[in-house]
Amino acid sequence: MRRIGVLWHAASAEEEAVYLDALREGLAGLGHIEGLNIVLENRFPAEKSERFVSLAAELAQLKPDVLVAVSRPAAMAAQRATSTIPIVFSLVPDPVGDKLVESLSRPGGNITGLSNMSLDLRRTRLARRS
Repeated sequence: MRRIGVLWHAASAEEEAVYLDALREGLAGLGHIEGLNIVLENRFPAEKSERFVSLAAELAQLKPDVLVAVSRPAAMAAQRATSTIPIVFSLVPDPVGDKLVESLSRPGGNITGLSNMSLDLRRTRLARRS
């Protein structure tokens, strides 16, 4: 069985239910069924910075096939926890500025993900209004 470590940002599965269900559905659509051929190792740091770090280290010790980091603090903690396990992040506004990736087109290392680029867009919006 494949093991996927997921570092959320809320305090519980109930708080992340909509997103956790969406993750399960997306994985199932690709043929990855929890309990059948994958195990999801979910961790919930309750938005506490020290818990992001300790839970990312805990997940890395489990040697999952991939770590999913749901938020900037989760991605930063996951990157700190391992340089070998593949990491996929989401909800990171500026992964280049945060030094998570080398560039958006060529992330490099063991980390990649999805950025909403809100910081760059905000600057563009301000420049256009001036």
